[in-house]
Amino acid sequence: MEKSIKIMTIIGIVVQGLATVFSLLFMVLAASGVMTTDVSTTVNGEVDPVDAETAAAIFTVLFLFLFIFGIISIILGAIGMFKASKNKKMSGILLIIGAVISGNIITFALWLVSGIKLLTNNKPKDEISDLS
Repeated sequence: MEKSIKIMTIIGIVVQGLATVFSLLFMVLAASGVMTTDVSTTVNGEVDPVDAETAAAIFTVLFLFLFIFGIISIILGAIGMFKASKNKKMSGILLIIGAVISGNIITFALWLVSGIKLLTNNKPKDEISDLS
């Protein structure tokens, strides 16, 4: 496996890990009521404020989904990195799927490039066959 693919995958795992930890932190803060926000809905021009418990539930569910997708993305990225030397096609597909569900633009870009490089990685031709 090329060094660039491995480095990009590791950077993506670290960045996604940080994003996942922050989403877990925000989920706990939203569930405990520390994060209080004013949420309002507009229906037919009428502004209806939403109570704090409903807003906390909305944010808790949002950060829960971000946390779950982050964990799945980290697992796919790690499997893709460790299996890259054995099965490049499967590893490239796992990295691209992990990039799509990551929800993080940095991880998306790094893993997408790594996955495409793994899928299009051709073995170099022999020098002897080029001379004949």
